[in-house]
Amino acid sequence: MTTWINVKLLDPKCKPERKTAGAVGYDLVAREGVEILAGRVGKVPVGVCLEMAPGTEAQVRPRSGLTLRGLIGVLGTIDSDYRGEIGVLLHNTTGEHATVRANKPPAPALEVPLPKKRAASLSDRLRPVRA
Repeated sequence: MTTWINVKLLDPKCKPERKTAGAVGYDLVAREGVEILAGRVGKVPVGVCLEMAPGTEAQVRPRSGLTLRGLIGVLGTIDSDYRGEIGVLLHNTTGEHATVRANKPPAPALEVPLPKKRAASLSDRLRPVRA
């Protein structure tokens, strides 16, 4: 399967980067500061639009440093046909308002090729019998 990805930057400061040679994903950065109320979920725009090969998805993953501070990244899937700006969802589990500052990374993103598979039904022999 051939995979490719094109990136459209809505802001040149939002260029996704791999920070180390061993990094699996690209760090995304907040295009603007966002305040997230205590106990709520906020959407952080990252100034990036993607175009990917069919059969490919991008995944937004939680960032461990934010998780330790009580901002839990919500795992997200970006379908190959989505062309809008990516937004990272963060759940504020602290008892106070939290701010994600502009140009700071709220999450990494990964490109994941998905194999095409045919759906098949399970045989009755493989299903557990429950009384």
